[in-house]
Amino acid sequence: MIQKKHRLFRPLFYFLSVVLLFLVLIDLLFLMKQYSVLIGSEKKNVQEELELMGTLMREALLKNDYATVENFVQSWGETHEDVTEIRAVAKNNFLISEFRRKAADHELVRISLKVDYSEGKFITLHLSKSLRSIQDRFRNLILNIGALSLGLTLLMAALLWYTISKTAIRPMQGMLEEINSLNEELEQRVAERTEALRRTNEELETEISERREAEEDIRIKANLLESSSDAILLLDLDANFIYFNSALMRMTGYTRGELLGRNLADIEPPDFAERIKPDIVMLMTRGEAVYESAFLRKDSSIVPVEVHALLTESSGRKVIMCAVRDISERKQAEKDREKLEEHLIQAQKMEAVGRLAGGIAHDFNNMLSVILGYAEMNRDQLKDGDPLLHNLRMIEKAAEHSRDITSKLLAFSRKQISEPKIIDLNDSFAQMEKTLARLIGEDIELRFYPGEDLWEVNIDPAQVDQILMNLSVNARDAMSGGGRLTIQTKNVQLDETYTRGHPGIKGDEYVLLEVSDEGAGMDKETQSHIFEPFFTTKETGKGTGLGLATVYGIVHQNQGFINVYSEPGQGTAFKIYLPRAEKGHEVQAVTEAGPAYRGSGTILLVEDDVMVREMVAAMLANIGFTVLKSENPSEALSLAENKNNSIDLILTDVVMPGMSGKELYDRIEVERSGMKVLFMSGYASEVIAHSGILEEGMHFIQKPFNEKQLAQKISETLSCKPMPGTQSEGTEHT
Repeated sequence: MIQKKHRLFRPLFYFLSVVLLFLVLIDLLFLMKQYSVLIGSEKKNVQEELELMGTLMREALLKNDYATVENFVQSWGETHEDVTEIRAVAKNNFLISEFRRKAADHELVRISLKVDYSEGKFITLHLSKSLRSIQDRFRNLILNIGALSLGLTLLMAALLWYTISKTAIRPMQGMLEEINSLNEELEQRVAERTEALRRTNEELETEISERREAEEDIRIKANLLESSSDAILLLDLDANFIYFNSALMRMTGYTRGELLGRNLADIEPPDFAERIKPDIVMLMTRGEAVYESAFLRKDSSIVPVEVHALLTESSGRKVIMCAVRDISERKQAEKDREKLEEHLIQAQKMEAVGRLAGGIAHDFNNMLSVILGYAEMNRDQLKDGDPLLHNLRMIEKAAEHSRDITSKLLAFSRKQISEPKIIDLNDSFAQMEKTLARLIGEDIELRFYPGEDLWEVNIDPAQVDQILMNLSVNARDAMSGGGRLTIQTKNVQLDETYTRGHPGIKGDEYVLLEVSDEGAGMDKETQSHIFEPFFTTKETGKGTGLGLATVYGIVHQNQGFINVYSEPGQGTAFKIYLPRAEKGHEVQAVTEAGPAYRGSGTILLVEDDVMVREMVAAMLANIGFTVLKSENPSEALSLAENKNNSIDLILTDVVMPGMSGKELYDRIEVERSGMKVLFMSGYASEVIAHSGILEEGMHFIQKPFNEKQLAQKISETLSCKPMPGTQSEGTEHT
């Protein structure tokens, strides 16, 4: 009997072991599925909690009441013990509120939810929750199921043992069938739960994918708006800001916080409301409008803008969408263009007047040459006490005064030959100080403020004297009751903004010569004419109107520019800017002319004006020269080619029909190498002065001239050895 029981116990043990193992596996599967269900249920609960929190926060967020949001988050965290962390994060990762609880080492579930509370505005809620309660329940469930399984196994063993002992095989078969049925039922339940989980997982994946696509679309559109150089605004019908991008902050200088809750009128200049009123009416009637306005920056500066406004709808209400562009550069370009046009018109007017003045002066100088020449020669032939001597001197005085006028006309028209030298303006004033003091009188105080380490300029020293005298006389006449005349010099570095707004300025290094007085001053209308020849505010006979015109011509001839600043009753200041001389030149001194001399030899005289030619020939004869007269270059060439004619010097006019004096000299110089030449002219145009007709090393005398001046210039020319590539010692003008 005992042996039989042992034989039955072994298969029963094996069977029960298999059943127990099977129950354990089934329990594990069931527990795993159950755990997943519990976790999913918990995540759903957390999701619902987040949605509830977002709903409860929305009103406070719409009011930007972040304090209420903070209190709500803290209260929620404190009342829910399994909550370990709550974070409310705004756009751009700005942390609005945060709750943290130190948690034990438990598994956490973390869920994030985006809560939209206004158009384009949202926050993201992050909630972390401890799974300690679920894990505790699950642990109890494991123990219970384990105990139940073990109990069932033991009970089954006892029953089987009892049944087998009592009934043997048949009852065992029924039990096996029941176990199989239970197993099938469990498998079916597992399969059903697995399928349900699969479907749920697919739905979640689809929802997550759609949400990611929507978030990416929103992110791209937001980046496009933020990266726009134009300000994009969304306003309600009262012009309150609903949305704006970063360009508005860059354009106005305000921060986002300073603009939130503000009205468009808060950043517009007060006087623009009436200006743009017709455009607003058009927007409301037609639904769109394009107009120019302005923004008032935080620093109180004005930004001109162009507004493209559109009336549209958003979330069921009418709104105004605006694209605003900064047009500061366009407005500045328009101002620069207008200024350039004004400068061009003024330059054309002055050029036309200059050409007229230069032409008149040229013809006038030829006549003055004849008058002065013959008056001087006749005066020299009379004895002291002769009644005609006084008349001739009055003729000479009137002619010399006329010569001064033509000299000023030539200076204004920039058609006067000058002898530029590298000089220091401080030295120029030192040499002229006594002369200027006598010129302005004792009732006017003269003050000079020399600039330190003053740069040198390249200009004819005589022209600097003219500038100082003309401006000093102008100041003296403006201060009839006395006052102070101030002259100062200094180095000036012009910036790019100034040079861009003043066409014709070359380079950026200038020496400033400023002459200011305390006189009556001038209005804008007078200032617009002061540099025109013969314009004067003085009484008839008190002035020629050529003083300031002369200054203007000299300054521009030397590539400088002049500005005038004046107000009625506030005095006048003339600011003359002369370009800094190129480095590497030494300051040159002006050499005074030596005394006239008696000459000998033969001079070839070439002059197309018969009266001037006869007068100059008479002067040359008086000096002691033999004269070969020629009325044109062709005749002069014939005389020069005749080897029997001994020629020591060529005295020729510069501008003649058919051939210039320079071309004539070049032709003669081929046959008579080393021939000396002295050029003369009533004027020398810019073409003569700057285009190579008169080159360095050549001598020139300005008409009109007297016999002494001519003799001195001939002496300099004959005694000077040709030095190619060097500056001539002797250009002279009177």
